Amino acid sequence: MKDSGPSRNRRSRVLDKPARGVDGAPDKAGRGSTSRPGRTVGGLAIRGAGGAPLTSTRGVGGPAARPRRDALSKGSDASGAHKPIGTSAGRLMPIDSLRTFVNKRYNPELRFLNLESMAEDEILREKNLLPPDDENASRQIGPAIIKLAGQLNPQPESISFANNNFSTLQPLHALAKFLPHLKNISFQNNQIRLWKELEYIIPHDPKHKEAVSSIREIILMGNPVHDVEVAKGDLTVYRSEIVRRFPNLEMLDQESIIKIGFDVTLPEITERAAATGKNPEWPIATSFLVDMKAGFMGPGIEATTVEFLTKYFTLFDSTRSQLMPVYSPSATFSLSLNTSIPPRARIRGYHGHLPRQKELQWKPWMDVGSRNLMRVAKLDKTTTFLRSTNVEVVKALEEMPKTKHDVTGTGGAVTETNGTPVGSPAAGKFVVDAFTCMGVLPGEGDAGIVLFVNVHGEFAEEPSGGLRSFDRVFILAPAPPDSPAHAAGWMRQRGLDGMQSVSMGTPAEPVMDPVLATLSEPQRALLVECANRTGLNAEFSKMCMEGNGWDLNKALANFEELKHTIPADAFVRR
Repeated sequence: MKDSGPSRNRRSRVLDKPARGVDGAPDKAGRGSTSRPGRTVGGLAIRGAGGAPLTSTRGVGGPAARPRRDALSKGSDASGAHKPIGTSAGRLMPIDSLRTFVNKRYNPELRFLNLESMAEDEILREKNLLPPDDENASRQIGPAIIKLAGQLNPQPESISFANNNFSTLQPLHALAKFLPHLKNISFQNNQIRLWKELEYIIPHDPKHKEAVSSIREIILMGNPVHDVEVAKGDLTVYRSEIVRRFPNLEMLDQESIIKIGFDVTLPEITERAAATGKNPEWPIATSFLVDMKAGFMGPGIEATTVEFLTKYFTLFDSTRSQLMPVYSPSATFSLSLNTSIPPRARIRGYHGHLPRQKELQWKPWMDVGSRNLMRVAKLDKTTTFLRSTNVEVVKALEEMPKTKHDVTGTGGAVTETNGTPVGSPAAGKFVVDAFTCMGVLPGEGDAGIVLFVNVHGEFAEEPSGGLRSFDRVFILAPAPPDSPAHAAGWMRQRGLDGMQSVSMGTPAEPVMDPVLATLSEPQRALLVECANRTGLNAEFSKMCMEGNGWDLNKALANFEELKHTIPADAFVRR
């Protein structure tokens, strides 16, 4: 039967006055009329509770006439409200009582809504209302409370559901809709067992996606999902699962989250994308889980390393045949190519907005022979492409495309379409790690100290001018006096080359052990080797080496004889 009168098109607001459920009177045959299900109002399907029954006039066995919507008294708490919400269908939702409950729990100065221990709240108990964490509660009481919280002024930034009995967060699914700018949530001391429960408070509607990015702190201590991982002794997976769902989280269980950082905030990116109608341009990480350092060079070797690299790359770009004296007759050379576009380059769109990137071809490099063991499975290729004499090495170098390394610091050799130089001066295009090591040269044992140089950087491939990133490893040793390398002013070198994406972090001042600072470079290398083999700290390693005339073999033999008499504080604690 249709409603009549002016109330036909009236829609009541769920949080302004109670939704009007209807209880039909029993008919003469003793059958109760079917109570009408609650209407969906303002996004919440509300069933009434606590309304006084209405008697309708109808014929015997006929359907009950539907009363006008405004026939119910507002906020009625008459008899029939003595049963808790959720135990009987067709009762009114006492919104006024819930609003009183929410207002009492809110601190507007702190913008903090305290919804802890709701089962013990006097207002809810007086009105016989089951809290949303109760399995017998109405499915709508949770969303109703959250919607009321969203009407608070100012809106809450922090909310605590601690010390309740939530085993599922489904009753709180409206959080993202009504509290999109919530920053801090506590679920401490509940019964949450599964990761997937957190999915209920993550919005799936694109209109509310910003709600996830606003959350900065979550507390889950005292829940099985947390305590089980604590019992395992490793919270790595636990933290990863939480941060994966809330990418901007800064605090978890009152501890700081170490995360990748970006220069641009997510809201700024999404707003810019919405204004232009284009897909968001996500930023590049500027910090990582550990500090990204600049190049490291051992003390006393920086000048030698820089001189070698400057001279080497200058000839590599101009006349590679003149590199023949650089390599010893037994030098080895290997080239490894990674043809995938690096993730950072893909995000930044280098392939699209750098004008010459599309002109780059991998075939000339592949023809030289790549030993990328992740992609080359055949043994004959891995052995054939390993060059093992200086003649073969230089021949392979000459087969590579021409290159241009900016070793002079002029910069700006390659520009974007608007003429802006790409990258920075040479100091920003190369990262160099260099240190001494022993036991590398065949037949020389620990007596042969070499310089290990690892270079990361970029070059322009000629003639296109497109940019590539690279890694190169050089092993350098003093050239014998009568060798071609010595005559040409080179150290002897063994090389291993590769192509790979690279970035550089903030430079850091190297810190040297005071004991090492007083030694020459060869003595430092011997002392470090002694410390590594014996476990002695720097001070006792120096005493051991000095007592044996800086002969490593004698020092190690002497250590084996006396190690049972050496005090414990002489060893490095691991």
